[in-house]
Amino acid sequence: MDQLKLNNGVEMPALGLGVFQTPPEETRAAVESALSTGYRHIDTAAAYGNEREVGQAIHASGLDRDEVFIETKIWISDYGYDQTLHGFEKSAGKLGVDQIDLLILHQALPSDFDKTLGAYRALETLLERGKVRAIGVSNFMVEHLNRLLENATVVPAVNQIELHPYFQQREVQALGAERGILTQAWSPIGGITFYRDGNHGSTLDDPVIGRIAQSHDKSPAQVMLRWHLQQGRSVIPKSTKPRRRARRDRRTRHRPARRPRARGHHPRKLRPRHPRSLNHRKPTELARRRLKRSGHTGPDLAVSPSPCRGSPDYHGRGSAASGRRLRGATCGSAKGCWPGPLPCPPARPGTAAGATASGPQTRGPYRAG
Repeated sequence: MDQLKLNNGVEMPALGLGVFQTPPEETRAAVESALSTGYRHIDTAAAYGNEREVGQAIHASGLDRDEVFIETKIWISDYGYDQTLHGFEKSAGKLGVDQIDLLILHQALPSDFDKTLGAYRALETLLERGKVRAIGVSNFMVEHLNRLLENATVVPAVNQIELHPYFQQREVQALGAERGILTQAWSPIGGITFYRDGNHGSTLDDPVIGRIAQSHDKSPAQVMLRWHLQQGRSVIPKSTKPRRRARRDRRTRHRPARRPRARGHHPRKLRPRHPRSLNHRKPTELARRRLKRSGHTGPDLAVSPSPCRGSPDYHGRGSAASGRRLRGATCGSAKGCWPGPLPCPPARPGTAAGATASGPQTRGPYRAG
């Protein structure tokens, strides 16, 4: 693997694995897989919340400590001279090491730049004591670098910034090259463009990059990584997929269309049902319960009549869809109508319209509809 020499003579692998936004439960497996593939540079940070898992994976790999280059970052909550010294102890303890290869500040703190300067002085102290092999910064723009260089004793070895074909930050790169600061690219294949709104779209879909990749029988991701390395930059792509780490490949970000699921495939308890299908009580029991709640005190809780759907007195009371027509007498049926699309049963022979087998009835307190 290609090596880059920092401004203090320390050598660092040009290609590393980043674990930004990698859940702790996935980090150990990702780092172990990367080390077995051939990676020897791991980039993490206190703010990522996975330093402990990175350390566990490195120790489980069986590699000697000097074979793996460890890089981590101090978060702004630990800025200030004493706080940064303590931040180093926390990170080293989680990683399970006595010395960190590259320790950098995660970002500038413009609202309180004096704390940023105090944190960097702590990095210089750690470098002098041999606790770290190199120090640097991350996400520092031109104005931040100029102000830091006016007060620093040690020039940062690295400035880690977002850098890909759609966002090259040439001014920051130029200042770094002038002062001997190595540019390190996070999101080197433009992964952030996959979800960030913009006018360019995804770098993986860029037609120029696609033609270059096709002419060399490579993937767009591999082409972009080679572009960085040929220009002398350090790159730390992120991936949790073993196959992708091995090939540095991401052919497409589009997912296949999902086929609609048949109703029968729904889990039993979540299967959509018609509201009426959930009602398992018998109709007569439901009618009796309704009348009882309405205050009817008849001896047999008989259902009050309601016009049949087919009778001239219906006038829209209830509906076939809602199925809320109760037993009626106007159709001349002793049984009357019940919810549903079925027609009224025929009247018993010898029973006059408007009367039931038990005699004429009047409208009760319950009104259908």
